[in-house]
Amino acid sequence: MTDTNTEALMTFRISDPRLAGLVYLLLVLTGIFNLVYVPSLTVVGREPLEALEAIRSHQILFAAGACVGLLSYVLYLCLPVILYRVLQPYGATLARLMVLFTAVSIPISFMAITEKLAILDILSATPVLSPDLLAQSVSEQLDRYRALIGLSSIFWGLWLIPLAILAGRARLVPWPLTILLGLGGLAYLIEFVVPIFWSGFSGSLIATIVGAPSSLGELGTCLWLLLAPHTRFRTEQPATV
Repeated sequence: MTDTNTEALMTFRISDPRLAGLVYLLLVLTGIFNLVYVPSLTVVGREPLEALEAIRSHQILFAAGACVGLLSYVLYLCLPVILYRVLQPYGATLARLMVLFTAVSIPISFMAITEKLAILDILSATPVLSPDLLAQSVSEQLDRYRALIGLSSIFWGLWLIPLAILAGRARLVPWPLTILLGLGGLAYLIEFVVPIFWSGFSGSLIATIVGAPSSLGELGTCLWLLLAPHTRFRTEQPATV
C-alpha cells in the first residue's frame, strides 16, 4: 500500500468515529426532547381530559416534538451506516445486524409519529366534539403511539448489542462503555417485556435502575467518539465473524 493510500485510510478511520459521535450526540439530544421533555409537559401521568388540556396548552411544543422526532429517526438511520464503515472489518455479520435492526425500527417509529400528527389533526378539525369524546379520541391515538414506540424500542435495544461487541473488538471506546452499551441493549428489551407481566414496572425504582446503563452508555459513547483522540484506534486486521 502506498503512503498516500495509507494516509487516506488513517484519515478515514479517524474522521468517521468523530462524525458518528456528532450524529449520536444529535440523536441523543433530539431523542430527549421528543421522548422525554415534550411528554413530561403533555401526557405523562395524566388522565385523558388532563392530557387533552395539556396538549392544547402546549400545542406548538407538541407539534415541535413530532417534527424533532422525525429528525431524530433520520439521524438514527444514518448513525449505524456511519458506524458500519468503521466497524465492518471487525465483524461483517454483526455490523450488518446493527444496520438491519435499526432499519427495521425506522418505519415503526415513523408510524408512531403519524399518531402524534393525527392528534394535531383531531384538535384542529373536530371542534364540535364534546370534551369527553375528544379526550377519548386523543387517548386512543396516544395508546397506539405508545404501542408503536414500545415495539420500536425492541430494535433500539437489539442494535446496541452488536455495536457493543464491535466497539469492544475495535477498541473504539473504553471497555466500561462497551459493557454499558450491552447492558443498555438488554435494558430496552427488559423495559418492553416486563411491563407486560407487571403493570407497575414503568414507574418503579427498578425501572430507573434498569434504564441507567442505557443512558450512561449511549451518552458516554457519543461524547467519547466526538471528543476523544482516535489515534490509538486498532488497525490490525481482525476476524470478520
